[in-house]
Amino acid sequence: MKPRESPGWVVVTGAATGIGRAVSEFLLERGWRVLGVGLDGTDGEEFVTSAGQGADVRFAEIDVTDEPAVTEFFDGLAKQGIRVTGLVNCAGIYPPPATIEELSLADWRRVMSVNVEGIFLVCRGAVPLMKAAGGGSIVNIASVHAVAAASGQPAYAASKGAVVALTRQIAIDYAPHGIRANSVIVGSVSTRITLAAIEEAGSAEALNLTFDANAIGRIAPASEVAPIAAFLLGEESRFITASALVADGGLTSRIL
Repeated sequence: MKPRESPGWVVVTGAATGIGRAVSEFLLERGWRVLGVGLDGTDGEEFVTSAGQGADVRFAEIDVTDEPAVTEFFDGLAKQGIRVTGLVNCAGIYPPPATIEELSLADWRRVMSVNVEGIFLVCRGAVPLMKAAGGGSIVNIASVHAVAAASGQPAYAASKGAVVALTRQIAIDYAPHGIRANSVIVGSVSTRITLAAIEEAGSAEALNLTFDANAIGRIAPASEVAPIAAFLLGEESRFITASALVADGGLTSRIL
């Protein structure tokens, strides 16, 4: 999980909260340079301040669905000569439950815009910088919804399935440039999104976030996802690409 000898910067989306925050803090503690991206500038300022003096960390307030803003961000990094060798896409949304009969086209498109198009735009912006740096590693956070179904999440499931497929395609297309790409299929993780979904559903049990659903028997803190992302970024995983690593506490292994 160590950075390269002359480490470049790692771009982390959703960096100020949840899995993105945990990944960012983990990397910073181990000497990586982090360029955080997120929607909330206030959260971003607090994140940078909490990193402490001497930390190689920056934050940009950007909506990953805003194509001009994403393009401008990466163009700016290129003009400054900033080497980008890593990317972790954590930004995403989890919508309220709805069947396809109940789901509006606008809500469907919103989920796809954030969870799929956002990753597409950020990866598209980062790849040229990684090519210029001589290679890099992309880690996209997916979900168990990509490989197993839960009631009332057609848009979310489709979006996370697309993340896995898109990641695999990027890995194949850019392997000749020394760029690896992997997704992480996470299960029950205690984040702002998860807590909001539990509140919406009325209980954790309503979402199967219980002892019985996870073989390990608990919901994971975001800090347990961070080392996985760091491993996939680092030199120790240099023979791993186009993979979808499952980190779900055994959630998808049960029949009943």
